Amino acid sequence: MVALRRSFQWRLYAPFAAALALLIATFALLIGNAERRSMQRSATRDISAARDLLGSRLTLEKDVLEAVAHTLSLNDALVAAHQRRDTLGLLGLLLPRFASLRLNHGLTHLYLLDTAGRVVVRAHRPEERGDVVDRWSFREAVRTGEVASAVEIGRLRGLMTLRVVLPLRVGADVVAYFELGKELDGLIDTLARTLDVDAFVFVRKDRLDRAAWEQGMAMFGRAADWDRFADYVVTVRTSDAPLDDAVLQLVAADGWRDTPVRLGGARRFGGSVPIRGPAGDVIGRLVVLQDHEVALAHARRAVLTAIILCVLLGAATFATLVIIVRRRFARPLAHLRDVARRAGAGDLAVDVQVMGDDELADLGRSLRQMIDDLRLARDAWERRLVEAASDAVIMLDADGVIVGWNTKATQVFLRAEADAIARPMRGTIFPTAEAERIAAIITQFDADHPETSQARLLDGPACRSDGSRFDAAYSVVPIRTGSAWRFGVFLRDVTEERRATRALVESEARFRLLVENASVIPWQALPGTGDVTYVGNQARELLGHDLARWRESPFASALVHAEDRAEYLAFLKRVLENGEGDAEYRMVRADNSVVRVRDVVRLGFSEGDANVLYGFRFDVSERTRLEEQLRSSQKMEAVGRLAGGIAHDYNNLLTAVFGFASMLEESLPPDSEQQAAVAGIMTAASRAADLTQQLLGYARQQVIRPVSVDLQQLLNGLHGLIRQLLREDVVLVDEVPAGLWPVHADPGRLEQVIVNLVVNARDAMPHGGRLVLSAEPLALDAESAAACGLAPGDFVRVRVTDTGIGMAPEVLARAFEPFFTTKAVGEGTGLGLATSLGIIQQAGGTLTVESAPGRGTTFFITLPRAPDDVSAAQRKAGQDATGGTEAVLVVDDDEAVAVVVSRILVGAGYHVHVAADGVSAERIAADPAVAIDLLLSDLVMPGRGGVAIAQQIGRVRPDIRVLFMTGYASHVSAVMDGMAHADVITKPFRASELLLRVRRALDQRRVADARAPS
Repeated sequence: MVALRRSFQWRLYAPFAAALALLIATFALLIGNAERRSMQRSATRDISAARDLLGSRLTLEKDVLEAVAHTLSLNDALVAAHQRRDTLGLLGLLLPRFASLRLNHGLTHLYLLDTAGRVVVRAHRPEERGDVVDRWSFREAVRTGEVASAVEIGRLRGLMTLRVVLPLRVGADVVAYFELGKELDGLIDTLARTLDVDAFVFVRKDRLDRAAWEQGMAMFGRAADWDRFADYVVTVRTSDAPLDDAVLQLVAADGWRDTPVRLGGARRFGGSVPIRGPAGDVIGRLVVLQDHEVALAHARRAVLTAIILCVLLGAATFATLVIIVRRRFARPLAHLRDVARRAGAGDLAVDVQVMGDDELADLGRSLRQMIDDLRLARDAWERRLVEAASDAVIMLDADGVIVGWNTKATQVFLRAEADAIARPMRGTIFPTAEAERIAAIITQFDADHPETSQARLLDGPACRSDGSRFDAAYSVVPIRTGSAWRFGVFLRDVTEERRATRALVESEARFRLLVENASVIPWQALPGTGDVTYVGNQARELLGHDLARWRESPFASALVHAEDRAEYLAFLKRVLENGEGDAEYRMVRADNSVVRVRDVVRLGFSEGDANVLYGFRFDVSERTRLEEQLRSSQKMEAVGRLAGGIAHDYNNLLTAVFGFASMLEESLPPDSEQQAAVAGIMTAASRAADLTQQLLGYARQQVIRPVSVDLQQLLNGLHGLIRQLLREDVVLVDEVPAGLWPVHADPGRLEQVIVNLVVNARDAMPHGGRLVLSAEPLALDAESAAACGLAPGDFVRVRVTDTGIGMAPEVLARAFEPFFTTKAVGEGTGLGLATSLGIIQQAGGTLTVESAPGRGTTFFITLPRAPDDVSAAQRKAGQDATGGTEAVLVVDDDEAVAVVVSRILVGAGYHVHVAADGVSAERIAADPAVAIDLLLSDLVMPGRGGVAIAQQIGRVRPDIRVLFMTGYASHVSAVMDGMAHADVITKPFRASELLLRVRRALDQRRVADARAPS
């Protein structure tokens, strides 16, 4: 029997073995050719797949971006925020969407542009910036009014970006554009991983700006290998291995090349795929390289697979023969073995087939009973497990009808189990759209391969019995129950969780906006180590240092001024002891300039109860500068008041000197020897009067007396003073011609301006130089005058030119700013040019400057020509004044002034009454027997001043004329505003000037009396 069975087996298996050996030998002979064809097919397939995959993914991504842009354009809240110009609102609406789109779709750019291409709101990766968009896609969208898309090249890194621009319309008008973009580097990485190849993107150099590209490579820490290839640069690569020059052969032609190249020491096959830009031209190429050894391995695996298939085919044939021989016993045993295996694996829905009435049939019936018992026990256990679940569990059949329901589902849906069973899920627990989504999952389920239907976590709206909706997170799981499949829905209400998450995101966004846009520098540090863990972006704007620079030293102490560093660290130590504090200190900018900050610091706690220092730095440099200016101004005001007081008393003395000298001069014979002495007294008094006017000018209390001024005479008179102010190494050149038009100005204040400009010129020439004083007549028409800020007419222009160091543009722009000075502390107040500008403008002219570093400075003083009537009036005023017979009441607390004024008036024929104070003056005026035609009173006196005296006397004698004597400009303006019938003469004055002014005041009264109705 055994020999017969072996003989039968040999006759059965020998032909099959011979045929299998022949088949294997045939494949062995053809393996070489098959390997090469396989490599060619693999390389060609990879290139074709790369081209198809790149094209399809670009189309898909474009469609996705267009759909997202359309969704954004339909958002009423976004449109309303844009129309309100609510930038913060736009950010609040766009940033969460951008984060979601970036996570789900890989979006890298999201812009909202106005119709001119300016960026209204930007949401993209931090290193990408831009304020004005000028790209093909934007221009095409503007031109067509429709959505436009294209692959474009970035300016800095040369990366290719798929951009979609969609017009945002309000009615028929385009009010803005949405631009969405996705960089292709991520797509290239996905393509390389999908095809198991190395990929490189080559961009044409003529599409890039080299300087900008190299700057971008440096900015993002990448090597800028511009000269590696002749016409292309590499922008994206999935391998760091160096490229062979033979790669350019792949770049130069489309498709696959049979010639291998080297990459990282290995042989590679591959080719290139063109990438086209907006105009359809090739802007770059995608090069795909496949490992030579991998290709060979693929070919060998293909041949080996064929051999194995032949072997398996033979084995299957052999097994079939064996099964036919042994079918009587093998089939029932195999069935029972399979049933036992599946039942042991947990599949209790298996059906036990029992045939016949032998021992195998008895074994099958016993196995069926055991499986039924296990099924009943499992159902009871699953029911207890479902009821104990913390999620709502709903069982659905293949038609989406509810067949199971746990207690948690009753609580979530507010519906009893009896009211839910046998009802469709659509409209009962899910709205229509969500129910169709679940139905699609059930329809796609493959009962023959249930392992392919993995549970997926989904989210969407669900319905309660009262019609309300809530946010739900759920998963759909196929479950085998008996011979049928059911689908379990495990659901949880996440409404409150989502609301809390949204609130947290919104709160963080608001906090970030507040912190990033505040005008202070927030910072945070660890007290133990001094490590700075956070610094606001405002720090870069204030100090110019990179944020990494703040972390190089404990508490960023290296950025604090060296002189304040110890005090700064001591301040932080006090904060650690007291819990809070504030201080002011100096910090050093990146350009080594100094800024003063105020730091408010608190000691708080972070996660883990660790101590953390929180601080806010404020820039107080401007406040400090203003405080210093205020102190300087107060100091100058005090000095000015002192100078004004001294000048006032001195004017009284000079008035007496002028008066007595004039009377003495008149009493002496014309050829007397004493006339020279009197002339000397008058000259000295005049010089003293000029000095007094300079003191009052410094105190801002001099009276402005514009007259017709001969500039040549004025500048010649200043020549000696200017020569004394200049050093010996400065050459003074006088180019003032004769016959200049007279100008209408206060000569004393005009001299002050010229002297101030000369002093500034001297200080601008520390090593000597040349100072030129020149003047010229100037006739300005309407256009030229408007350019200078003047009215058309005749002017005289004075130039003060030096060959000094000149002024930089930033200094020139602030030259006339009060308190601005480039001199060292104590050498200047910064008021000289500001005061000079005010004097010239008050005279109706302009003061301008031209300067450049190393080319000297020229100041231009432009003053209007004096009218002819002013010159005539001035000449008439110089004529001898005549006296009179009227009565004059003289009031002055200074006895010398009162005596000299009285004698001058009496000598001219006037009747004079003298009073030393207001009480005496009012008593004299109250006597009706005393005739008084003119009140001549000092303005500033102890007790009642001149104004009060004039007002009191005016009540008794309303027709009296008033002439005040003073040296204070502020008092003059007060008198002119309050008393229309009053006039003012300033001290010191000569006898002729006094008599002229008295005569003028009395004559004005006579004219007024003549005009009064009879």
